[in-house]
Amino acid sequence: MSTKIVNGVPVTMSAQEESDLAAYQSRPVDAIPTIPDGSIPQWSNSSGKYEHVPMLGGINLLKKTVGQVINGTAYQNVTGLTFPVEANKTYAYDFYIVFRSATTTTGFRFSVNGPAGAGVDYLTKYQTVANASGLATWLERHDTAYEAMPALTAAIAANANLVCTIKGMVSVGATPGTFAVRVASELANNDLSVMVGSWGTWFVF
Repeated sequence: MSTKIVNGVPVTMSAQEESDLAAYQSRPVDAIPTIPDGSIPQWSNSSGKYEHVPMLGGINLLKKTVGQVINGTAYQNVTGLTFPVEANKTYAYDFYIVFRSATTTTGFRFSVNGPAGAGVDYLTKYQTVANASGLATWLERHDTAYEAMPALTAAIAANANLVCTIKGMVSVGATPGTFAVRVASELANNDLSVMVGSWGTWFVF
């Protein structure tokens, strides 16, 4: 442990905190090491500790870098499209999900999930006609509960990139946790996959 002057205040730091501070102070803003949730370490005089503050003016980016096979009819998290939420805070989110079905006879459902006791409000939009014709057709639904979308009994195209978007807000109550995009296959097989290129953004009010 050592004592450093941070923003005019003497602070006792661990070796790791001292290393983080040195890295933060010595690099240009666009090269500051980021935390996996898309934030940067910043010292807070009021709390007396490092806090992770969002980058990009408060907007955080999520990217799916590995494809994911969805085997099962129960909802499961889309890996990479989740973020931590704190108690008594409100968040907005926008997700763009690219997926495929190996056959038109296997359908899908998409939704969101988060901590118990939260108020949630979101729109889910998905294709009903594929892009191959030059013009996609969409169906949009509005929900105020987690995992509300029932499974569709078919996909509109086999082995083609299809899109689902989810955007909305969540007001977290007393229980913090993780907010996640969720997906389920209509059938317990390996037909459905969420693709690399899916992404999301989120910010806290």
